[in-house]
Amino acid sequence: MARAQAAGRHSRDDVARTALRILDEHGLPDFTMRRLGAALDVQPSALYWHFPDKQSLLAELADRIVAEAATTATDGPGDDWRERVRHAATGLRSALLA
Repeated sequence: MARAQAAGRHSRDDVARTALRILDEHGLPDFTMRRLGAALDVQPSALYWHFPDKQSLLAELADRIVAEAATTATDGPGDDWRERVRHAATGLRSALLA
C-alpha cells in the first residue's frame, strides 16, 4: 500500500477505480458518494477534492468505460475493416451494458 494511501489520501485514479468497482457490484441506482467514501475509508466530502460533484465523477467513469472499449476494439481480429468495426461495436455495447 502506498504511503499516501496509508495516510488516508487517495488519488483521483484511486477514487475512479473504486467507483467503477462499486458500479460493477451494485449498479448505478445504489451508487452513492457515501458508499464510495466508505469503500475508501474517507468522509464523502473528501471525494469532492478530486471531483466537483457526482455528475463529474460519473462522466469520468463513462469516459473510462468508452476508452477501455475503444482500446479493446483496436485489438480486433484480422485485417478486414468490417470485422474490426463489428468487434468494436460489440465491445462498446458490452462495456455499456456491464
